[in-house]
Amino acid sequence: MDNYRAITLSPTIAKVFESYLLLIMQIFLHTSELQFGFKKGTGCRDPISVLYNTVHYYTNAGSTVNIACLDLSKAFDKVTVFGLPDKLMSRSIPKFL
Repeated sequence: MDNYRAITLSPTIAKVFESYLLLIMQIFLHTSELQFGFKKGTGCRDPISVLYNTVHYYTNAGSTVNIACLDLSKAFDKVTVFGLPDKLMSRSIPKFL
């Protein structure tokens, strides 16, 4: 009895709704070819390969390569509440959604 956990269906219902919404909205959602995260068919190997090939190209040409890493994980905490609806409306997504 100490190990009892309630089971809820809300994550399942949310997943079904999310899948349906994605199917309907797919024609409005476009991303850059340079974006690797959160895209179907891409993973860590893709940006690592681009980085490796870029560094390899410039070092073979005799150049030096400087790399800077930026952690943007906290940036999403600072996004304005009205930013997402503005972005969606700029892509002509129906306002009723």
